[in-house]
Amino acid sequence: MIRNSINSLILYERIRTTKRKAREVRRVAEKLITRAATNNLHNWRLLSSYLQDKNTVAKLMNVIGPRFATRPGGYTRILTVGNRRGDNAEMVLFELVERSAPQKEATEKSRRQSRRATTSKAKTARQPVPSSASSAGEKT
Repeated sequence: MIRNSINSLILYERIRTTKRKAREVRRVAEKLITRAATNNLHNWRLLSSYLQDKNTVAKLMNVIGPRFATRPGGYTRILTVGNRRGDNAEMVLFELVERSAPQKEATEKSRRQSRRATTSKAKTARQPVPSSASSAGEKT
């Protein structure tokens, strides 16, 4: 469970989980990020043996490690969101302190462009019905 949470944290840089899980994951995640700050073969192999996902290790070593190389610790933060409805567990946002730029604007632009593309395709796909065909249908 901890390994999966760390994989999600590294890939998405923010996850929503319970406070208790976040505190446990934080202990291990901080150590892994500290390892990733020094990019060498030994650290690659240690991270690969723990995480067991090449994409996650690559992002950790190539993106997140250099981002936190000068920081002495404290790579994550826990923000309280509220309680879960079903069992009243305390929910938190568990995220990296220095996150990459949010991609919300980029996704909104791509949505608008795809929406325009689909509407223009739909307009071109619809062919106008000739007036003689529609009047012929009414006569019979």
